[in-house]
Amino acid sequence: RIDRHPKGVIVRVAMPTVSANSFRVVLNQQKLTVFSDYRHEPDDQLAAPLFVQTLDLPTNLDVARIDAIHEGQELRVRIPFLNPNDHQREIDIKRNE
Repeated sequence: RIDRHPKGVIVRVAMPTVSANSFRVVLNQQKLTVFSDYRHEPDDQLAAPLFVQTLDLPTNLDVARIDAIHEGQELRVRIPFLNPNDHQREIDIKRNE
């Protein structure tokens, strides 16, 4: 589920039977992938995917400030909006007289 808030968005993944150590969150440019895999043993090289979700993030999100928290039985990935004032500047006008 994706919730929109005044300061950004929160991607929520509720999987009660999946431990926090099984989740992975990967950012590749403007693509966010959230996935989980099952391993019989923690060091096992063979893994089976439980789920994979890839989201194309809009350019108005601040991907440099993404964080994730697992609390209770839910993973939350928080992505703030970009501050438009950080990217806005006035351009000086040169005069050729």
